[in-house]
Amino acid sequence: MIAFVLSHRLYLANHINKKFLIMNFSANGEHRDFFHQHSWIECEGILSSSQLELLPKEIKEALLIRTGIRKEAIDDDKSFMLGRDLWRAAPLLKKIIVQKSLGQIASELTECKPLRIGYDQFFPSVGQYQGAYSKFLEQTITLQELSGIQGVMCGLMLCVAPPNKHLSALTSENIFPFSVGNGVFFTPDFPIDFRILKAIGGEYLLVVYVKEKAIYCRQDRDPNNHTFKQLGYNYGDRLLDALNPIVYR
Repeated sequence: MIAFVLSHRLYLANHINKKFLIMNFSANGEHRDFFHQHSWIECEGILSSSQLELLPKEIKEALLIRTGIRKEAIDDDKSFMLGRDLWRAAPLLKKIIVQKSLGQIASELTECKPLRIGYDQFFPSVGQYQGAYSKFLEQTITLQELSGIQGVMCGLMLCVAPPNKHLSALTSENIFPFSVGNGVFFTPDFPIDFRILKAIGGEYLLVVYVKEKAIYCRQDRDPNNHTFKQLGYNYGDRLLDALNPIVYR
């Protein structure tokens, strides 16, 4: 069972205590109304216990494959720059990221189908070295402004490792879930305050869903915009099923 919840940040803001329970990975009109009104909705139990155990291991494995060096530690700058489309490097991770059940929730919330996978992006904890990744997190930006794709429908922010601390003063604008296994679906125009992630720590994986006829475009604010060119895309190309598969029809 998955639960859509209004987390404590909205309990305080709206003076309500409400939990949305859904069966069979399905969202209803009440969920969609909340999503469109607030531009996000948090989901409990979005991954199975086996997937929760597998997710951080497979992310680490994919990063090690990308570096070509078998070592235990990869700094946060490199983890971020190599952390785009990790599902392409690890088959078991692909089963989690490109699963139909998550695509169905995204489709029902956005009322758009088919939906395809645009990309995923790993956000590691910030280390002691304050490099390019740390500087990247000093901004507020929308998903549409951050993505080199026209036709972004929503993002899903998954908690991979719990944050080191909670910042109650900032939680009303926070789309980074505090509990492992929780995910927040949010709209492309929601302002993501990455300073929160920098402050609370933790590790997160962003999954981006796009329209069927999404187009690759230049986006200078996306540090990993070039990865689409490495797949063979040029600016103005439509995303292809072979490279960016449909996740829900």
